[in-house]
Amino acid sequence: TDPPYYNNILYSELSDYYYVWLKPVLEDRYESFQTEHTPRAESIVVNPAAEKGDEEFETELKQAFDSINTALKKDGVVAFTYHHSSSESWGELLESLCETGFEVTATYPINSDLHKFTKGETVSFDIVIVARPTDEREPISWRSLRRDIRRTANVTRNKLEESRDLSAGDIGVIEMGECFAQYSKHHGKVQRDRELMSAKEIVDEIYGIIQEDNDYGEIEVFLDLLELSTPTYN
Repeated sequence: TDPPYYNNILYSELSDYYYVWLKPVLEDRYESFQTEHTPRAESIVVNPAAEKGDEEFETELKQAFDSINTALKKDGVVAFTYHHSSSESWGELLESLCETGFEVTATYPINSDLHKFTKGETVSFDIVIVARPTDEREPISWRSLRRDIRRTANVTRNKLEESRDLSAGDIGVIEMGECFAQYSKHHGKVQRDRELMSAKEIVDEIYGIIQEDNDYGEIEVFLDLLELSTPTYN
């Protein structure tokens, strides 16, 4: 299912348009039509009118994922879709998911019923995020993770450009999902200048990497070779 839409679409308020017409007919038959407006106090959204900001969104989303983690079996899987164009929204989501003990193990693009725009390009895909509980995170430097993310984005982009006729926006969404999975293996243990980076900082960096040219330069190739135990000319 879709989790909350951050600040995108406030469905409870939008539903009031229909609610006021249905209430007079159905309030005597259903308890859910007793209130003056549609229920919205428990909606996990960013809505200044309801005095809900980014902090409330992240806190309530963490509570939801924590409850899901508690209810899952040991080998359980949580899968959901998400679609939003802002890095802030994805940062809040990834922070909440990873902080409650989940690791993103796979992402899948699916055709969306909404059309959003990224740099003028139509985005027609949602991302299905598959996550599993984990207690293990590997420490890594931001320099090493950045190379891994650039490599992941580059491989993903090249594969899609060779096999699919997709817009730059769609390719970027799919790249982003793959990069999130790469990061979640190291959540809470990514260091830059001896300081730990948050998921929100990582998401901002991922956005920048995807929007720039991902082609490897000589330095990146050389550093990759240094990490191999038996490098070859291939």
